[in-house]
Amino acid sequence: MKTPLLYNVLLFGGLLMASSILIAQPRPPDENRIRLDDLKRIGAICQDGWRSKARGGGACAKHGGVRYWLYVEVPVYEAYVRNLPAIPENKLVPLTPEAIVRLRQGLPALLPYLPALPDIGIPEDTQARRQKQRPGAEERKSRRPYEEESPPPHSTAWSVLDFLMPFVLVAALLLLFLLVYHIVRKLL
Repeated sequence: MKTPLLYNVLLFGGLLMASSILIAQPRPPDENRIRLDDLKRIGAICQDGWRSKARGGGACAKHGGVRYWLYVEVPVYEAYVRNLPAIPENKLVPLTPEAIVRLRQGLPALLPYLPALPDIGIPEDTQARRQKQRPGAEERKSRRPYEEESPPPHSTAWSVLDFLMPFVLVAALLLLFLLVYHIVRKLL
């Protein structure tokens, strides 16, 4: 007694899907990846080169925005907690705001560590720069709606794609098998 081909295909697909789900394991953490949990923000470097000790939003509001956020590893931060400016520059990790967004989303930073802290000097006369600022710039800044950051997604080793990929692969294999079966059947 022959079983219909569709039952064989479904049995094969079900076994393949079950085995791929059972074999799938969480991805191990990447040892070389920077994690924001391991770093502490200690300041910022502004677009115009000014170095700010502020750690939150608006740190470089009068200086054109943040170019790099300065981070240090937690043990270094704890060692220098009473004197943060004394942290050696080779211990600083400058990250762009875009890299931080990628890290919050669980993606690797495009440039995990910048080769060196940018060589920037502190401007001598900030009053002249403030006077050069275009009139009405403060009004435009205040008119922008407050953009609240969404909380970082829960970063686990599993993702939706990890769960759905076996189903997609099984469906693709089934369709390919049925296509080949119908072509061979028509030819014979």
